[in-house]
Amino acid sequence: MATQLDIQGMHAAINKAKDAHSQMGALLGRVNSTVQESSGVWKGSAQAAFMQVGAEYHEAANKMQTSMQQMIDMLNDNMNKYASQEEQAASSLKSAGGGLNLG
Repeated sequence: MATQLDIQGMHAAINKAKDAHSQMGALLGRVNSTVQESSGVWKGSAQAAFMQVGAEYHEAANKMQTSMQQMIDMLNDNMNKYASQEEQAASSLKSAGGGLNLG
């Protein structure tokens, strides 16, 4: 069974993933700003604990951002490889059938 791929559907999926990635980045920026602004509210060991939680959240969020970017990159690579293979197959088929009257 041949592999089939909806190139337009893949473009749409990639664009949605890019949009989500962008929105996530903006949200994380706002969260980081809020954490920084809020750090002065805490004092002593409570401030240290708050900053530690903020740092752990920031690290986890960055990992999620990186993973999402890797997924987008893989989708792009796979789509481009598939499209290239499709073009090559179509070209080969056209060349092979060039002398045939298929009409």
